[in-house]
Amino acid sequence: ERAEGGKRPRRNMAKQARQAKQTQVVAARRAAADADAAVPPRVLVIVAAGEDAQAEAIGEQLLSHAAVADGATAATAARQRFTVLRPSRRVDSVLDAMKAGDVMVLAIPADGGLDACGEEIVDA
Repeated sequence: ERAEGGKRPRRNMAKQARQAKQTQVVAARRAAADADAAVPPRVLVIVAAGEDAQAEAIGEQLLSHAAVADGATAATAARQRFTVLRPSRRVDSVLDAMKAGDVMVLAIPADGGLDACGEEIVDA
């Protein structure tokens, strides 16, 4: 007499186990991709504190080093996204941008230092 089961049921069980494992791996990959997409980008605010400060050039440099750049939003090789904001040199614009920002970069010109508007921005 043959034992219960045999070759065919063992193959079927192995096939079902492989399919279940593959389904589990695919679900884990999709969940990881969704988690990455759900994380909002970091907001970087670059404020020019002097007339000769090159806030635009700093923003361009940061975006040029990104792996993927789309306008003011970029993604690094480590899959971290960031958005660059460059508000106008008015106190209300800078304060509004700082409310939305996670990180602030204060661009001070090396040769001239802060001007009157820059002092007002820093004091606010």
